[in-house]
Amino acid sequence: MKAKTEEIRLRIGAGPPNAPSPSVVLPLLIGAADESRPELQDLWAALLASALQPDGGNRVRRAFFETLKAMEPDDARLFKALAERGPGAAISSQEEGQMAAEVGLAGAAAAVAWEALTKLGLIRMSLSKQMTLYGQEFWRACNPTASSEAP
Repeated sequence: MKAKTEEIRLRIGAGPPNAPSPSVVLPLLIGAADESRPELQDLWAALLASALQPDGGNRVRRAFFETLKAMEPDDARLFKALAERGPGAAISSQEEGQMAAEVGLAGAAAAVAWEALTKLGLIRMSLSKQMTLYGQEFWRACNPTASSEAP
């Protein structure tokens, strides 16, 4: 975790780490310590890197820890693919299968991942799939290279 976090901090050109609030960093470290799956380890490391930013981790909400604890690797890969399209991107029902296939999901596994992301409050599903505001903020916290401005 330490190595991944330092790698992220070097990539974003972060200066000396800021001392984050113990109410943020302690549950974050506990959650991260329990995770062994690479897709989720990367998100925990990114949250930690965000928490160490000069703003004192203001973009890291403690609710994000529970969200991340509930995610599976399939969910993380699918969410990342959606997030990388941009905060306002809407995925049509025709595109959702293609996006899922791009991250190695098909059929029931893809449907379960989409549903899990909805239950976590990261996306909303109607005629299209789109990130919620909560999902956008979760992505910003898990992606320290993202703009510090609200999407």
